[in-house]
Amino acid sequence: MLIDKSNTILLIIDVQEKLGIPPELPNPIVNRGLHELRRVVNALIAEYGKPDVIRIEMARDLEMNTKRYKNFEAQQRKNTKENERAVEAFQGAQSGLSTSKYPSRDQKIKYRLWSDQSHLCAYSGKTINVNDLFSDRVEIDHILPFSLTLNDSYMNKVVCFTSENRVKGQRTPKDAFGADEERWNQITQAIKRYPRELAKKRDAFYQSEADLSEKDF
Repeated sequence: MLIDKSNTILLIIDVQEKLGIPPELPNPIVNRGLHELRRVVNALIAEYGKPDVIRIEMARDLEMNTKRYKNFEAQQRKNTKENERAVEAFQGAQSGLSTSKYPSRDQKIKYRLWSDQSHLCAYSGKTINVNDLFSDRVEIDHILPFSLTLNDSYMNKVVCFTSENRVKGQRTPKDAFGADEERWNQITQAIKRYPRELAKKRDAFYQSEADLSEKDF
């Protein structure tokens, strides 16, 4: 039992000697996992006694080796800083306007993409100023159309002027601009300057709808 300074009961803890039978859930795989976990934990208690502390880690974390985990943590810290900068930039752009003081999730993603792209439109190569960034003149686009891939990940997104997005339409960049040698060269030279961790995003620019269909097949 936990009691605060005013003698108010905060929590009653029923101490058990071992794990009881887990609740029955609709998912048979989850049910089996819970029963297996109970069996293993109770066997450990019988052999070594009750543990002082139990730490739970997500399966995705267990799959990461030390280097990958450090990279993951570094990326998370970078994302946090970028989100903080996005708030500052948004508030500066909206100064004097009767709008929200805080950017939405999509607006924060816009800012991160814009930063990755050195403030340039992914398809025209023209500079996007911060005021345009948070307006309807600039959009987030799926490099490989969502309708073809169902890929809504960060690695499949760029920011571009709305007018350029209308030209691209529901096509891959290669299909939309590949026939125009000058335009395609400008696009590919720009994406070569993307940070190394965005290699998957660069690769997406070179795929055609035929390539996607072949992979699906």
